[in-house]
Amino acid sequence: MITKRKNTGIRMPEALDKKITKLAKEQGFTKNALMLQALQQFVEKSEDSTKAKDS
Repeated sequence: MITKRKNTGIRMPEALDKKITKLAKEQGFTKNALMLQALQQFVEKSEDSTKAKDS
């Protein structure tokens, strides 16, 4: 199954961009894949936190 994708631009400090670039290279990911993984984990953690508060 193909997942639809949406392009989104992001502005960040140059120092953060350098760190992301280095980390992605070290882990064998593209910057895009690394940022998607980080965002997915953040969203899942936030959703879990919200669910726990609602219980």
